[in-house]
Amino acid sequence: MIRVHGAAAETQKPESLVRPFSKHAAYVLTAYVEAVNDPLCFVSSGVRRELQPGLFALCDMLGEHNRDAMMVSALDTGGKATMKALWKEYEKQRYVGKG
Repeated sequence: MIRVHGAAAETQKPESLVRPFSKHAAYVLTAYVEAVNDPLCFVSSGVRRELQPGLFALCDMLGEHNRDAMMVSALDTGGKATMKALWKEYEKQRYVGKG
């Protein structure tokens, strides 16, 4: 939710940040994948577990088409494997709505 301080705060309506932030989702995910795959950067399993809800929200913003484009243009072989594993976890927890 976007917060406004001052006189405009009384007439403030809640707004989602999904639309403005969705433009940057691919870049944030690429940076995460590169950090995880960097041999000099250690990301513990606890930190990865804590980051999962935010990463899943980014995956939701990204969509399959942009994911495929990101994997082709921005990721190496290790990055593709990491992104596939992340996307598989995202798919497992995503609500599909089949009854």
